[in-house]
Amino acid sequence: MDNAYEALAERMQRSLLIRWPGISLQKMHEGYARIALPVRPEFQGGGGTDALNGSILSYLMNTAMELAVDSLDPTGTITNVTISLNLSYLHMIRGDQVEAEGRVTRRGGTVVFTEGAIYNKDGMLCVEGSGVYRLFREG
Repeated sequence: MDNAYEALAERMQRSLLIRWPGISLQKMHEGYARIALPVRPEFQGGGGTDALNGSILSYLMNTAMELAVDSLDPTGTITNVTISLNLSYLHMIRGDQVEAEGRVTRRGGTVVFTEGAIYNKDGMLCVEGSGVYRLFREG
């Protein structure tokens, strides 16, 4: 990562919403972000099993895609909010870590379209998603 993305990663780690669950940034470049989440017991319980709960997976997907949007302006002068978030749960996820990636597919003046994926610890695709984000210029 270059300096601008490193600064964005540092700002990201100051966010309680990122720090609390233990999300770490694995990779970032323009229009792309990959994050990892260590699985904790309170994240489990999907379908009455020890699988990750869907609410945790939707949070993780939204975070990965939102960071991909943030990577378009690593200086932080543009912020975004989620307009739409769609997920398809393909397989239950068990294990001690999960990874998610977000990718910008199209950008307009104030709206950005994204795609995302969540993988289990073995790299199997378990959740697919898409999102739409509204951009706001700070100040």
